[in-house]
Amino acid sequence: MLRTNLWIKADLVNSSVGTIQEIIFKENQSPPSLLIAILIEFDNYFNPAIITEDKRLVLISLIKYSWKEKRETCSCLQVFIYLAWIITIHKSQELILQKIMLDLEKNKFTTKLLFVAISWVCALWNTLFRSSFYLKDCNVSKLARDFKRERLKKNI
Repeated sequence: MLRTNLWIKADLVNSSVGTIQEIIFKENQSPPSLLIAILIEFDNYFNPAIITEDKRLVLISLIKYSWKEKRETCSCLQVFIYLAWIITIHKSQELILQKIMLDLEKNKFTTKLLFVAISWVCALWNTLFRSSFYLKDCNVSKLARDFKRERLKKNI
């Protein structure tokens, strides 16, 4: 999963999901040496790419960031991706996710966590609840109830 907006016009944006196809190193090098780039096949990506027989690969290279720390200039090289087969609700904030699966353990469940989790998924029907819970356990604010009543009155 991308963790930065690399190329907005081409839809390579924060939370784009894909599969790493290859990690590229300098000639005659391998891990633990520093990589040069990663080839990723992004889901639903149809913009400029390296096209192979059956894949559209995007080359993601290292990005150098520099900053001042006291009197010293510091820098680092990063590839802004997360391995995202599972992430916490807190890490998912500000991401736009296509689908989510939630495991709401009874002893850890809070209404606020549920709100955060489902507020970043594209559509509520793309949410899978791995464990059951009672809707009566969810506290709904007066503002939300009033909003729902108004929408029902207007048939929205």
